Amino acid sequence: MFASQAQAQAPGNYVELLAPKQYAKHKVTAIWGDSKQYSCLTSLWGKESGWNPKAQNHVKVNGKRAGGIPQILGLSPKLHPHVQIDLGIKYIIHRYNTPCRAWAFWQKGKWY
Repeated sequence: MFASQAQAQAPGNYVELLAPKQYAKHKVTAIWGDSKQYSCLTSLWGKESGWNPKAQNHVKVNGKRAGGIPQILGLSPKLHPHVQIDLGIKYIIHRYNTPCRAWAFWQKGKWY
């Protein structure tokens, strides 16, 4: 009936209880249905922030720092990790279409 005990006890959606990487995997699978895209995302954000939701770049661009798991310019590391992941995925879709395209771009210049 329930996929896990956490799901059975969750007041809302059990997805809210997932750790950041598991949450990202759930989101990527729902959007692209492709484990390769998740692998690219883990590589990309592993290099950007090490999956640390409190990460913040010390370099400023137009007075803003990149922050959070996806290291998006102006993103506050104080946001919940799931919100950071959602915003990071939206950014990737808008700019690159897929995590693998974002990862390929990162590999050329060490930023995305």
